[in-house]
Amino acid sequence: MKKNGFSLVELVLVIVILGIVSVTAAPKFLTFQQSARISVIQGISGTMKSTITQVIAKSHLSGLSPIMAIPLSQADYLVDFPFGKVEVDWGSLCPESVGEEGAKLTMMDFLHLTGDENIKSLAGNRYTVVGYNFPFTDKRELTADDLPILPTGCYAIYDSFGRSSPEQCPSGGCQCKVNIEISGC
Repeated sequence: MKKNGFSLVELVLVIVILGIVSVTAAPKFLTFQQSARISVIQGISGTMKSTITQVIAKSHLSGLSPIMAIPLSQADYLVDFPFGKVEVDWGSLCPESVGEEGAKLTMMDFLHLTGDENIKSLAGNRYTVVGYNFPFTDKRELTADDLPILPTGCYAIYDSFGRSSPEQCPSGGCQCKVNIEISGC
């Protein structure tokens, strides 16, 4: 009578082979995950830059021009889009991270992020940050006049003001910007 099954030697051999495969495959999997996260952050950054271009173009078409100092009324800096109004910064004509006037769309309204529940976002008066991990925990941390050094993380950060003074543009004009930090991906 022949017995069906595996011998102890065969089972140990299979376990050893699985261990070798997992040791060699795990680092490659982690590298793929890191590359994927970096690609997502770069995609978010590209979408933010595209949004900036669209909003600035629509602002010019609406007759707005950047000015060098804070206006009397922010209500003059609202731009209509089919899905609402966006408040633009008076110095750069870029969409504000958080608008104070009207039916205010934010940068997040233009991103339409879906499908990855690990992506989080936070918006303050000046900055919008979107990514997998970042050290900002409260929107008040994103109201600083300047973030000269980006903290470690895996995120894209949008500066809607583009100036170090909250009330005046530098002589060359205000330029909003998008930066990425991928050291923590």
